[in-house]
Amino acid sequence: MNRGYPYIFGMVPSAEEHDYKTVQMEGTPVQLRKIPKEEVSLIVGDVPAMALAPTEENARAHKEALEMVMEEETVAPMNFGTVLADDQEAERLLEAVYETVRDTFPKIENKIEVAVQISLTDDAFKQLFAGKSRKGRRHYKAQLELGEKVKAMVDRYRQEQQPAIARKLAPLSESSMMKEPVTEKMIFHGVFLVDKENEAAFDEAVNELYESWQGAATFNYSGPWPAYHFIEMRFAAKG
Repeated sequence: MNRGYPYIFGMVPSAEEHDYKTVQMEGTPVQLRKIPKEEVSLIVGDVPAMALAPTEENARAHKEALEMVMEEETVAPMNFGTVLADDQEAERLLEAVYETVRDTFPKIENKIEVAVQISLTDDAFKQLFAGKSRKGRRHYKAQLELGEKVKAMVDRYRQEQQPAIARKLAPLSESSMMKEPVTEKMIFHGVFLVDKENEAAFDEAVNELYESWQGAATFNYSGPWPAYHFIEMRFAAKG
């Protein structure tokens, strides 16, 4: 009897059996289990279909499963949506990436990923352009030119502020990277790999930044996550 199709959440550096809780996917409980090979195991759950829709429920289940596993083990996460035909295909995938993923675990062991996004408040954003705009109707070309000038000013402001923010946080992390802003008011978007022993110190540094920007910026400090951005390989099944 086919129990379902193995959906891959990630990989862990152990083969010992573990009694994981279930997560809810496609409206049904999915029991996490391991497919092992020597020192590495895939963390999978059996789902009823080869393709999963990126619904809120399914995405939340993927996130919850990884968070549950990383409470006890280092986990190399898979992106959402990897479903294989059967355990044999999963074993072939693990065989293909075994050495690479085994050698990756020491780099992320006992570490978490966190993200810091800093965005100007509406008032602070407007202050950047105080005295730069004029009231009245504008021709289309003039509006375009103004928009380009605004973008250039914001880009320049980001470039001025980002190094100081990064200097505050990067020394407390094992690795870091800058990402593109997702809104025009965002002046900093950084992702950091933090050793769990330094998590409290990193939290305090973020709090100090928040205090220094209070009233002028909003902060979105998220995590802990598995090390999505700090794993060089991407796992993909052929089928």
